[in-house]
Amino acid sequence: MSVDPSDETDTRKRTSAASAKVALGVVGSIIRTICAIFAFILVAFVLFAVGSANPMNWLVNFISGAAQHLTLGLTGLFQTGNPDYQVIVDYGLPAVVWLIIGSIIGRVLKRG
Repeated sequence: MSVDPSDETDTRKRTSAASAKVALGVVGSIIRTICAIFAFILVAFVLFAVGSANPMNWLVNFISGAAQHLTLGLTGLFQTGNPDYQVIVDYGLPAVVWLIIGSIIGRVLKRG
């Protein structure tokens, strides 16, 4: 009994397509997780700033430094007149944008 070479090629193509879809799903999950971590850092910064956390604390200092790089250029987009509200808007809005970006990219890659 002989094996048809076209059947073997079709099987390889299906296996490759399935593997690629799984890989894209994993990459999408990783990107979504990274974006969620970025949003968490921004929200933590808001809590530390509004709660008047000690800026000399290593964790507050680390979160503050990281948050400065994750704002996507959205700081100062809206002026509130209240310093606490300004921090919430300046760092809360980018946190929401990071979550949206992660969700969209994750969905697109998961669909493959």
